[in-house]
Amino acid sequence: MHCLGSFSLALTASVLLLPLCSAAAAPVSQRLLRENVQAAARYSREVSQISLLVSQQGRVLFEEHRASPKAGYPVASCAKSLWGLAAAAAVQDGLLSFDELVCATFPGWEDDPRKARVRVRDLLSMTSGLDPGYEPLYSHDPEDAHQTALALPAINEPGELFVYGPANMEVFGALLAKKLARRGLSPLRYLEKRVLEPTGAGYTGWSRDKVGHPMMSSGVQMTARQLLAVGRLIAHRGAVGGRRLVSASALGELFQGTPANPAYGMTLWLNANARLSEAVETDIEKTLGLGRPHEGWSTACVSKAAPPDLVVMVGSWNQRVYVSPSLDLVIVRQGSGTRFSDAEFLSRLFKGE
Repeated sequence: MHCLGSFSLALTASVLLLPLCSAAAAPVSQRLLRENVQAAARYSREVSQISLLVSQQGRVLFEEHRASPKAGYPVASCAKSLWGLAAAAAVQDGLLSFDELVCATFPGWEDDPRKARVRVRDLLSMTSGLDPGYEPLYSHDPEDAHQTALALPAINEPGELFVYGPANMEVFGALLAKKLARRGLSPLRYLEKRVLEPTGAGYTGWSRDKVGHPMMSSGVQMTARQLLAVGRLIAHRGAVGGRRLVSASALGELFQGTPANPAYGMTLWLNANARLSEAVETDIEKTLGLGRPHEGWSTACVSKAAPPDLVVMVGSWNQRVYVSPSLDLVIVRQGSGTRFSDAEFLSRLFKGE
């Protein structure tokens, strides 16, 4: 593997060996062990790693890249979590509420007994009952992703099943666009102004449909450092540098699972089930790839070794942002291939913790 040359690797090693302490540092028992970070990095490197970045207490402890750290890389469904943050900001700004009915914005939905009961939170938690929309939204290059998603049928009762797919996010995009029109903003400009620019995150590219809407469920390219900035906003419950960008209460809603899937909040995967004696480590990507509802979400967790408050931004091909607010910990992992395991990576990171 090529990693920025010998100078960069030497710099990474020196960062790792810095004392992990400061006046505001976490107790010793809560700090990552440097040998654990190195062990997790070795595993990540062996399974098609592109970038790995580990930060705790606001300090980068480890950083490694296969190419330039300034090069953006597709982060797939991690994009969904960006819109979850935008949704929390919109709640704070009085633009919407998580419990409002989507049909209040799109009256045509009132004619469908299932669609008439879909709330914003059902969209963000993937429990709306809508057809997931993979074929029309990902395979046919739609003219207008918003209108395509709005026209999809409801195939389940709202709240009944967790069914992952792009349709929910594209409907949310259509709803947010309607809400923002009176302010002269697009959803992407709102995300930039309320979340990305204040955190220093940004992005390097974003796929759009033929009428110009950014794809809400995927399509964004970001660097590891840009993802780190987003992760720190989550870790600090909506604050950056002492400045509150998103209300803690609105952001906290993203961390709440549903009866249909306690391991998924609103656009974030949750490790809360790790506290259960019957917890089962579940490979998220492989489980979703089966193409059918999974019946084991009630005991599913990302890692039994990791803290229960761990939340994860997950994208296909092993794009990850792991965040533990209690440890003030953010880990960004960009990769390719299918061999990476969250449970294996995190077991090495938290071994003996």
